[in-house]
Amino acid sequence: MTIEELLGILDELAPRTEQLGWDNSGLLIGHRDREVRKIYLAVDATEEVIRHAREFGADVLLTHHPLIFTKLSRVSDEDFVGRRVLELAEAGIALIAMHTNFDIHGMREAIDTKLGLHATGMVGDEAGPGDALAGSAGTCDALAGSAGTCDASVGSTGACDASVGSAGPCGGSWPGPDDTPRCPGGAPAAGACCRR
Repeated sequence: MTIEELLGILDELAPRTEQLGWDNSGLLIGHRDREVRKIYLAVDATEEVIRHAREFGADVLLTHHPLIFTKLSRVSDEDFVGRRVLELAEAGIALIAMHTNFDIHGMREAIDTKLGLHATGMVGDEAGPGDALAGSAGTCDALAGSAGTCDASVGSTGACDASVGSAGPCGGSWPGPDDTPRCPGGAPAAGACCRR
């Protein structure tokens, strides 16, 4: 399979055209005609991740967050983005990011399934297609409990005794006035009991 073919498969899963306007998903480093034998998956292209990808013999590093968000005026070892771009390019490892397009088409469905939410409509007007759906839920405690490792990994806000009539399950979240994750339009994000 080539990187071009891999991009086609990823685009079927989570179309790049549906990423939010400020995002930079897609092929960030590499040649589309390059053969792909091994893919290394990660959330971010950290120095440790890049080292592991090299040791693994990866042809592609597929991350959730883009390493490059804005136009680069230079690529040098003078900053962390430049160093990482150089290391990936010199190792012949392509970098593909699936960020808000995957939040919309992969993360949200996983959250819906995990929490047993049932979509009832869109939340807010900032969301892209399917980005945040309102859904019926149980209690805030039930949402926190369903999240499994949420309390252990990021900590609870301690405000989990109220009932939740609806929640907006979105892969990413926008903080509300009390730092509680919220979807566009103000509905609590799935897992809103957890500080993010």
